[in-house]
Amino acid sequence: MLNEMLLNLRQRNGWTQEELSELSGVSVRTIRNLETGKVSHPRRASLRLLSSVLDPEGRQAFLMKQLTHAGLAAPWNGTKSPQNALVGRDEDLRFLSGVIRERRLVVLVGPGGVGKTRLAMALAESATDGPVNGVSVIDLGSLPAEGDEPRQSYERVSAAVTKERLHPSHLVVLDNAEHLAPSVTRLSRRLLSDHPGLRLIITSRLRLAMDAACTWEVTPLRTDSSCARGGLPPAVELVLQRTRTSYPGLADTMDPAQVQRLCQLLDGIPRYLEIAAERLRSVSLEDLLALLENDAKLEVLRSVDGSLLPHQRDIVRSVEWSLALLDPALRSFLSRLASISGEFSLQDIERFPSSASSAPPAPFPPLDIVQMLAQLADHSLVQVVRGDVYRYRVLSCVRSVVLSAAEHAIPVDA
Repeated sequence: MLNEMLLNLRQRNGWTQEELSELSGVSVRTIRNLETGKVSHPRRASLRLLSSVLDPEGRQAFLMKQLTHAGLAAPWNGTKSPQNALVGRDEDLRFLSGVIRERRLVVLVGPGGVGKTRLAMALAESATDGPVNGVSVIDLGSLPAEGDEPRQSYERVSAAVTKERLHPSHLVVLDNAEHLAPSVTRLSRRLLSDHPGLRLIITSRLRLAMDAACTWEVTPLRTDSSCARGGLPPAVELVLQRTRTSYPGLADTMDPAQVQRLCQLLDGIPRYLEIAAERLRSVSLEDLLALLENDAKLEVLRSVDGSLLPHQRDIVRSVEWSLALLDPALRSFLSRLASISGEFSLQDIERFPSSASSAPPAPFPPLDIVQMLAQLADHSLVQVVRGDVYRYRVLSCVRSVVLSAAEHAIPVDA
């Protein structure tokens, strides 16, 4: 029986129901109901999450049979949903799962590496329990940037999408759309008009101008202990989980305080943390921290994952990909903001000189400051800290790349 197998697999790994819940993202209540047999028709998304942790190699034939009977093999074209558990996104996924049932367009925006694609996959998978009968994932990241050829760009994007055989109640994920924003916006409107049952999820570093969309900001994982509710911050848990999966036993030897410092240096960006966990195979945590304390040492973090696009394999190229989408005026303004350490207000900006020169900078008119801040926030290069008084910050990894480029007189889009 399924309940007995789940119980045996959990106990074989020595996990409590609470620990399995943390690893898989499935609630303790659901796990308890499955193991006691109270739930005879489990959700497909829950089964997939549990199987990714309990049976990552797919060796348990009975469990695989249950997954098939649960309809998990519904049509899915393109990049598959990762098997590892989603960390720190429970609230995002819970909210967006409700939205995708009511709305037809969700846009996930955020800085490079923050986990937009991973969340989009989980959201698409959860939607197969409801109004969606098939998923197509289309990665636009390898297409040329829009540039000065909007017509050709639109044709390329349209060809990439229309080669899929879209069916009623289909869900399409358009991944990595920031460099093709006008074409993706235009095509999305056409798709939603021509296919009344279609749903779209778009991931982009750049906010898209689409009034009909539910736009959700995917933020870095929290690194502070105050958010952990007695456990570990989500960013720390991600590093330990990825390390534990790849190199059993290593995670148990690491000091959580040092892991937390690593997470803070890398802004809580999931892909950066995963690359760091990969690097721990050959570099000790202490040495890695020492390297990263030097702003010029971000190059040490390069992934060997061949499934990633070139600009996704290391931090510097990832940031440069975003910077290349800016016009010269915005790059110059960002360079000034990068010279400010920590959070800042609108009034703070004029007091800081440009990082590229020791001469006093020409003042920006207040209206220009507001407009350029808004554009940089739309590009996910400036984070908005909302409260009674709005404050702003540039992620430390972005600051490092921008300041290094200015120091060495290297164009940021080189």
